[in-house]
Amino acid sequence: MGRQARQFSKTGMYHIVFRGVNHCHLFEEENDYIKFLDELKRVKTELDFEIYAYCLMSNHVHLFIYEKNIGDIVKVMKKLLTTYAGWFNRKYKRSGTLVANRYKSECI
Repeated sequence: MGRQARQFSKTGMYHIVFRGVNHCHLFEEENDYIKFLDELKRVKTELDFEIYAYCLMSNHVHLFIYEKNIGDIVKVMKKLLTTYAGWFNRKYKRSGTLVANRYKSECI
């Protein structure tokens, strides 16, 4: 059975959560947090959305995002997670998935 289709928020607001595969760390040192935030800022300049809050933990992340165009959350998360995971894998000489499953997005 396929996975359930992602629900899009009528308000454009989402609480997004994702974690490292097998609960591994997404951030090993302070520079990793900085790189993630830099990537988030870069994606924000490319796509039309607002970041209301974020919480970066060593093995998971919470984001509170407002998308201005319905469905853009998919583009935002794809750009953000693909870029950061690639950078992280190169930095730590690892391969494979960094983020477990797909991110969870709760409509607000």
